[in-house]
Amino acid sequence: MELKQLIEQYARGFHLTERETEVFYHLANGTVSPGELGKKLEISLHTVNNHLKKILEKTNSDSKTELLADFLLFLQKQKSGGPAFHPKVLILDDESELTKMLQHFLQLRNIESYIYNDPIQALDAIKKLKIDIIISDIRMPKLNGLGFLQEIRKLHHYEPGIIFISGFPEEYGVETLLDMGAVAFLEKPVDLEKLHRLIWEYVYGAHHAKAEAPDLTPVHVQLQNINLNAQQIGFGGLFLDQEQLSQHPGMRLEPGSRVEVQFQLPDSDGTHQAACEVIWKRLEGNSKPGYGLKFVELSAQTKRSVLDLVRTNNILSFIPKGAN
Repeated sequence: MELKQLIEQYARGFHLTERETEVFYHLANGTVSPGELGKKLEISLHTVNNHLKKILEKTNSDSKTELLADFLLFLQKQKSGGPAFHPKVLILDDESELTKMLQHFLQLRNIESYIYNDPIQALDAIKKLKIDIIISDIRMPKLNGLGFLQEIRKLHHYEPGIIFISGFPEEYGVETLLDMGAVAFLEKPVDLEKLHRLIWEYVYGAHHAKAEAPDLTPVHVQLQNINLNAQQIGFGGLFLDQEQLSQHPGMRLEPGSRVEVQFQLPDSDGTHQAACEVIWKRLEGNSKPGYGLKFVELSAQTKRSVLDLVRTNNILSFIPKGAN
C-alpha cells in the first residue's frame, strides 16, 4: 500500500478533514516546517498552524514528534499484518460489575478499554490514554454525565465521542443528549452488539466498519430535493421536518432506518448527498414533528460544506431538534 493510502487510512481513524489529511501527508513526508507546508499547499502560515493545531488535538498528540512517532507505530503494525487500529474506549460508571462486564466484552473484540468509576479521574485520563470513545453513565456522584460531557467539550472539542448509557431513560430525552453532542444513547441493560457496532462506526466510519459489525438497518429510503435551513443542520446530522416527507405520502421512518438524502444547504450552491441513519423520531408534542438523522456516509465536499455552515453559524448541536 502506498504512503498516501496509509496516511488516508490513519487520518480516517482520527476523523481528520480532507485538508488536515493533506497537511499530515506532507508532514509525514518530511515537510516539517510550517512555512514550507504553506508554500506547498499555497495557504497562509496562520492557516497551516491552525490545521496543525487541529491535527494534534484530534490525535491527542502533544507535539509533531509524538504524532509522527505514533504514525510510525501504525506503519509497523501494517507491515506486520496486524490490525491498524485497536479502538481505545473509556468506560465510566459507578457500577463496578457493569464496567467489568463491558470491559470483558470489548476485550474479546480487540477493543482496548479502561475502567473508571470517578468522572474527575476519568477527565484527567482521557487525553493521556488517547481515548477514541467514551461509554458513560448519566447518574454519577460528583459530576453527572451531562456535566462530564460539557467538560470534555471544553478540553477536546468534539473528540472523543461519547455514548451515554442509563437505566433511567425518562430523565433525559434522546434528542437532548444528541443535541449536546453525544454519539448515541443506550438504555440499560445495554445491547452489547449494538454498542460494538456504534464504537466501530464512530472510529472507522460506517463503510470501513462493515466487516466488524452487522448492519442493523435493513430499511432503505431515498429522499430528494430537501431544502434545509441552518436550524436543521448539526455537525453530526440533520433534523428532517415531517412536512418535508410530503412527496412520500404516509411515510413514517423508524429509528434504525437508513435514509439516502439529497439536499440543499442555505447560502450554498449545488446539491449534496448523505447516507443517514434515523436516530429518533418525534411525531407528537409541542415541538415540530420530525426525525433526527445521523450522518453515516457523506462525500468530502458535502462534509466540508456542512462544517463550513456549522462553524459560520456557531452551531454546537450534534443533531438539531428543529425550530418550533
